[in-house]
Amino acid sequence: MFDKAIALVQRQLADPAGYSADVGEHVDTQVKIKALVDRLTWARDRSLEAIQLANAGNVPAAIEKWRLIIPNYFPAYG
Repeated sequence: MFDKAIALVQRQLADPAGYSADVGEHVDTQVKIKALVDRLTWARDRSLEAIQLANAGNVPAAIEKWRLIIPNYFPAYG
């Protein structure tokens, strides 16, 4: 999912609701695009770490990784 977002934020993306030509028109400089790509890359890397931890049976550590990405969604483990 994050890989797809990383690719999509780097180009014009039509508004599916039809309100504007580009839902990302506010990301209008290379500096802003790079910052967004960097954040998405960081989130992708944390999610891959979380999956690896869960697959290894370390669910508490996996949940902590997910909480870094989505802090208000995952409750504390245990």
